[in-house]
Amino acid sequence: MHQLLVVDDVPDICDVVKIGFEARGTYRVFCASNKVEACAALRRGPDLALLDVLMRDNASGEIAALAGELHVPVLRMTGHPEVMRRSLDQGLPIVMKPFRICELVDTVDRLLAEAFRLQRALAENKRTAQHLADHARASLAADEFPWDQFAECWRRVCEQALGGMAPGAAADELSSGPAAPGAEP
Repeated sequence: MHQLLVVDDVPDICDVVKIGFEARGTYRVFCASNKVEACAALRRGPDLALLDVLMRDNASGEIAALAGELHVPVLRMTGHPEVMRRSLDQGLPIVMKPFRICELVDTVDRLLAEAFRLQRALAENKRTAQHLADHARASLAADEFPWDQFAECWRRVCEQALGGMAPGAAADELSSGPAAPGAEP
Protein backbone atom coordinates (compact mmCIF):
# COMPACT_ATOMS: atom_id res chain seq x y z
CA MET A 1 0.00 0.00 0.00
CA HIS A 2 1.36 3.43 -0.96
CA GLN A 3 1.78 6.09 1.73
CA LEU A 4 0.77 9.57 0.50
CA LEU A 5 1.23 12.79 2.44
CA VAL A 6 -1.08 15.67 1.50
CA VAL A 7 0.08 19.08 2.71
CA ASP A 8 -2.39 21.93 2.29
CA ASP A 9 -3.61 24.65 4.63
CA VAL A 10 -7.14 24.26 3.21
CA PRO A 11 -8.72 21.32 5.08
CA ASP A 12 -11.33 20.65 2.38
CA ILE A 13 -8.61 19.94 -0.19
CA CYS A 14 -6.93 17.49 2.17
CA ASP A 15 -10.26 15.76 2.82
CA VAL A 16 -11.16 15.44 -0.88
CA VAL A 17 -7.74 14.07 -1.80
CA LYS A 18 -7.77 11.65 1.15
CA ILE A 19 -11.21 10.30 0.25
CA GLY A 20 -10.36 10.04 -3.45
CA PHE A 21 -7.09 8.18 -2.96
CA GLU A 22 -8.21 5.89 -0.14
CA ALA A 23 -11.25 4.85 -2.19
CA ARG A 24 -8.80 3.21 -4.60
CA GLY A 25 -7.74 0.81 -1.84
CA THR A 26 -4.03 1.12 -2.65
CA TYR A 27 -3.26 4.33 -0.77
CA ARG A 28 -3.01 5.32 2.85
CA VAL A 29 -3.24 9.11 3.06
CA PHE A 30 -1.93 11.36 5.81
CA CYS A 31 -2.83 15.04 5.89
CA ALA A 32 -0.91 18.00 7.27
CA SER A 33 -2.13 21.59 7.37
CA ASN A 34 1.06 23.33 8.56
CA LYS A 35 4.84 23.10 8.54
CA VAL A 36 5.19 21.32 11.90
CA GLU A 37 2.71 18.58 10.99
CA ALA A 38 4.17 18.22 7.49
CA CYS A 39 7.77 17.89 8.70
CA ALA A 40 6.78 15.29 11.29
CA ALA A 41 4.85 13.31 8.66
CA LEU A 42 7.75 13.51 6.17
CA ARG A 43 10.04 11.92 8.74
CA ARG A 44 7.73 8.87 8.75
CA GLY A 45 8.78 8.27 5.12
CA PRO A 46 5.78 8.57 2.81
CA ASP A 47 6.19 7.36 -0.76
CA LEU A 48 5.20 10.80 -2.11
CA ALA A 49 4.15 14.21 -0.80
CA LEU A 50 1.47 16.29 -2.48
CA LEU A 51 2.34 19.86 -1.50
CA ASP A 52 0.47 23.14 -1.84
CA VAL A 53 3.06 25.59 -3.14
CA LEU A 54 1.60 28.71 -1.53
CA MET A 55 1.07 27.92 2.12
CA ARG A 56 1.13 30.51 4.90
CA ASP A 57 4.53 31.77 6.12
CA ASN A 58 6.31 30.34 3.04
CA ALA A 59 6.15 26.93 4.74
CA SER A 60 6.07 25.04 1.44
CA GLY A 61 9.68 25.98 0.65
CA GLU A 62 10.95 24.53 3.92
CA ILE A 63 8.73 21.46 3.56
CA ALA A 64 9.97 20.82 0.01
CA ALA A 65 13.59 21.21 1.19
CA LEU A 66 13.08 18.63 3.94
CA ALA A 67 11.38 16.27 1.48
CA GLY A 68 14.44 16.57 -0.75
CA GLU A 69 16.79 15.78 2.12
CA LEU A 70 14.67 12.74 3.00
CA HIS A 71 14.39 11.64 -0.66
CA VAL A 72 10.60 11.91 -0.68
CA PRO A 73 9.28 12.80 -4.15
CA VAL A 74 7.06 15.89 -4.19
CA LEU A 75 4.16 16.72 -6.49
CA ARG A 76 3.37 20.39 -6.12
CA MET A 77 -0.09 21.89 -6.52
CA THR A 78 -1.23 25.45 -7.00
CA GLY A 79 -4.17 27.54 -8.12
CA HIS A 80 -1.98 30.30 -9.54
CA PRO A 81 -1.07 30.19 -13.26
CA GLU A 82 2.19 32.14 -12.79
CA VAL A 83 3.41 29.71 -10.11
CA MET A 84 2.41 26.85 -12.39
CA ARG A 85 4.43 28.32 -15.28
CA ARG A 86 7.52 28.94 -13.13
CA SER A 87 7.40 25.41 -11.72
CA LEU A 88 7.08 23.88 -15.16
CA ASP A 89 9.96 26.05 -16.40
CA GLN A 90 12.07 24.61 -13.57
CA GLY A 91 11.04 21.05 -14.46
CA LEU A 92 9.17 20.54 -11.19
CA PRO A 93 6.13 18.23 -11.22
CA ILE A 94 3.03 20.31 -10.48
CA VAL A 95 -0.76 20.13 -10.88
CA MET A 96 -3.18 23.01 -11.21
CA LYS A 97 -6.04 23.47 -8.74
CA PRO A 98 -8.86 22.79 -9.15
CA PHE A 99 -8.10 19.28 -10.38
CA ARG A 100 -10.07 16.14 -11.06
CA ILE A 101 -9.23 13.54 -8.46
CA CYS A 102 -9.01 10.76 -11.10
CA GLU A 103 -6.39 12.80 -13.03
CA LEU A 104 -4.50 13.50 -9.81
CA VAL A 105 -4.47 9.78 -8.97
CA ASP A 106 -3.16 8.97 -12.46
CA THR A 107 -0.40 11.57 -12.10
CA VAL A 108 0.61 10.26 -8.68
CA ASP A 109 0.57 6.67 -9.99
CA ARG A 110 2.93 7.67 -12.82
CA LEU A 111 5.27 9.57 -10.48
CA LEU A 112 5.41 6.68 -8.03
CA ALA A 113 6.09 4.19 -10.81
CA GLU A 114 8.99 6.37 -12.01
CA ALA A 115 10.29 6.86 -8.46
CA PHE A 116 10.25 3.10 -7.82
CA ARG A 117 11.94 2.45 -11.19
CA LEU A 118 14.70 4.87 -10.26
CA GLN A 119 15.06 3.30 -6.80
CA ARG A 120 15.45 -0.16 -8.38
CA ALA A 121 18.00 1.18 -10.88
CA LEU A 122 19.93 2.85 -8.06
CA ALA A 123 19.95 -0.37 -6.03
CA GLU A 124 21.11 -2.35 -9.07
CA ASN A 125 23.81 0.23 -9.78
CA LYS A 126 25.01 0.00 -6.18
CA ARG A 127 25.22 -3.80 -6.48
CA THR A 128 27.09 -3.51 -9.79
CA ALA A 129 29.46 -0.89 -8.39
CA GLN A 130 30.18 -3.15 -5.40
CA HIS A 131 30.81 -6.06 -7.74
CA LEU A 132 33.16 -3.91 -9.82
CA ALA A 133 34.97 -2.73 -6.69
CA ASP A 134 35.33 -6.30 -5.41
CA HIS A 135 36.63 -7.41 -8.81
CA ALA A 136 39.08 -4.47 -8.87
CA ARG A 137 40.41 -5.34 -5.40
CA ALA A 138 40.86 -8.98 -6.39
CA SER A 139 42.59 -7.99 -9.63
CA LEU A 140 44.87 -5.54 -7.85
CA ALA A 141 45.81 -8.25 -5.38
CA ALA A 142 46.77 -10.42 -8.35
CA ASP A 143 48.61 -7.41 -9.86
CA GLU A 144 46.44 -7.47 -12.98
CA PHE A 145 43.54 -5.12 -13.60
CA PRO A 146 41.42 -5.29 -16.78
CA TRP A 147 40.92 -1.54 -17.31
CA ASP A 148 39.22 -1.96 -20.70
CA GLN A 149 36.71 -4.40 -19.23
CA PHE A 150 36.15 -2.09 -16.25
CA ALA A 151 35.53 0.92 -18.52
CA GLU A 152 33.03 -1.02 -20.64
CA CYS A 153 31.15 -2.28 -17.58
CA TRP A 154 31.05 1.20 -16.10
CA ARG A 155 29.66 2.60 -19.37
CA ARG A 156 26.91 -0.01 -19.22
CA VAL A 157 26.13 0.87 -15.60
CA CYS A 158 25.69 4.48 -16.65
CA GLU A 159 23.48 3.48 -19.59
CA GLN A 160 21.37 1.38 -17.26
CA ALA A 161 20.91 4.32 -14.91
CA LEU A 162 19.52 6.25 -17.86
CA GLY A 163 17.14 3.44 -18.79
CA GLY A 164 19.10 2.03 -21.74
CA MET A 165 19.84 -1.45 -20.43
CA ALA A 166 18.21 -4.33 -18.56
CA PRO A 167 19.18 -4.58 -14.87
CA GLY A 168 22.06 -6.88 -14.07
CA ALA A 169 23.61 -6.97 -17.55
CA ALA A 170 26.72 -5.01 -16.56
CA ALA A 171 27.46 -7.28 -13.60
CA ASP A 172 26.76 -10.37 -15.74
CA GLU A 173 29.23 -9.18 -18.33
CA LEU A 174 31.91 -8.58 -15.72
CA SER A 175 31.42 -12.11 -14.42
CA SER A 176 31.57 -13.67 -17.88
CA GLY A 177 34.21 -11.38 -19.39
CA PRO A 178 33.99 -9.00 -22.32
CA ALA A 179 31.88 -9.88 -25.35
CA ALA A 180 33.61 -11.14 -28.47
CA PRO A 181 34.20 -8.49 -31.17
CA GLY A 182 31.09 -8.07 -33.33
CA ALA A 183 28.87 -9.94 -30.83
CA GLU A 184 25.57 -8.50 -29.64
CA PRO A 185 25.90 -6.72 -26.25
